[in-house]
Amino acid sequence: MIQEILWIFLLVFLPGLELRLAIPIAILGSKFTIPILNYTYNFQPLNPILVLIIAVIANFILGIIVYEVLYKIINYFKEKNRTLKKIYEKFILKLQKKNEKLIEKYGWLGIAIFIAIPLPGSGVYSGAFLSQILGIKRKHYYIASFIGVLIAGIIVTLLTITGRMIV
Repeated sequence: MIQEILWIFLLVFLPGLELRLAIPIAILGSKFTIPILNYTYNFQPLNPILVLIIAVIANFILGIIVYEVLYKIINYFKEKNRTLKKIYEKFILKLQKKNEKLIEKYGWLGIAIFIAIPLPGSGVYSGAFLSQILGIKRKHYYIASFIGVLIAGIIVTLLTITGRMIV
């Protein structure tokens, strides 16, 4: 069981796919190969509720990590490079100011919806990046990330279970 949990975490951490890949593989049972390592793991079908809980926790942790790493990278380069700082101030701060009313109106809820859309590329990686660009505060991003990941997880789990029942 520990091995399956670790594999779900590994699958969730894949950029662009996140729990959108991990949940169907873990619920349906499937072979998953890591081409670089030429290693294949054969998932046995797991309990959907267990898979959902593990995938949501893993994806939320991933969101926190990505947000914090982006925050540190952006601030590091702003402090170390005057040119990048000027570019940041000219474009990013201008973008934040331009969208200030929209951010005030939808803010973290908009980020939550963006993360919740169960399509490749709309998860916590891009949600964290978008939050950094739009100046969404850490606390608000964490709330948005959790809500978005939970909604995406439920949608993907329900679609997987429904698809399994139809086939």
